[in-house]
Amino acid sequence: MFRFIYQSATAARLAASIICMVLIALIFSHTSGIYWQVIGWEGEVRLLDLEFFHFYGAEYADTFLDAMTAGRYGPYLGFYVLDLFFAMAYFFMFSFAIALIYRRVARGGRQPYWLIAIPFTAALFDLTENGLISTMVVLPQTRIISVPELTSIASMVKWTAQGAVALVILAGIAMLVLRRFSDRAPATA
Repeated sequence: MFRFIYQSATAARLAASIICMVLIALIFSHTSGIYWQVIGWEGEVRLLDLEFFHFYGAEYADTFLDAMTAGRYGPYLGFYVLDLFFAMAYFFMFSFAIALIYRRVARGGRQPYWLIAIPFTAALFDLTENGLISTMVVLPQTRIISVPELTSIASMVKWTAQGAVALVILAGIAMLVLRRFSDRAPATA
């Protein structure tokens, strides 16, 4: 699968995935304002899957989830359906970007197909995190067992993989820039 995605990357596919990301982000930003107006809650707790390296337990999850009545969970679960498409869009966007950069870095050499596994890991753990949060929303009794802790771990792995994706892309760009300068350097006799 990684080899297929790597080989099928084109600038047009990268552009299409960027457009999808922007559209989904716009929908997210618009619907999040509507969501908070619908539930009428202005709390200190943020959406659970937006917590960046914050290990939360049952108490933290309860603080957020208990602030909503059972009838208001529908829009919240709708976020996770939309986040499914968001995870797919950023997986393809980052995969295509990595493939296009590293094809030029490798230039006929051994192609690093395995780099596509990094955005795949981020998307996989994002979806795992969403599934666990949805489980806590639908089945409140799961909040007292290890589900909040597992959700925190999935969130941390997701954010770590996202950071790794950024580093891989920046490293690839740096290698291309260095190669460009070394190709232009005058030959010394």
